[in-house]
Amino acid sequence: MWQKIIQADGLVSQIYITTETPSTEKRQSWRVAIRKEFKDMIRQGVWDVIERSSIPEARRLLGSKWVFKEKRDGRFRARLVCLGYSQIPSRL
Repeated sequence: MWQKIIQADGLVSQIYITTETPSTEKRQSWRVAIRKEFKDMIRQGVWDVIERSSIPEARRLLGSKWVFKEKRDGRFRARLVCLGYSQIPSRL
């Protein structure tokens, strides 16, 4: 099912939402895409590993989720995105 999304800045995009279980072949392709994205983020130094105890008590970690997209040319793309709705703007 295609769903049209209109963002706050007026940009319109479409996403495909499905509840079907992917086939074994597609599942393997998604795993390869996840590993590729994860390796790229490690290579680029996207984050630092920290101890949970080093986070101030009044602060929380930002969550994340995987977003999957099958490109028109048949490639599988996986992205790890931050759940920005839980972010608190800085008070600098």
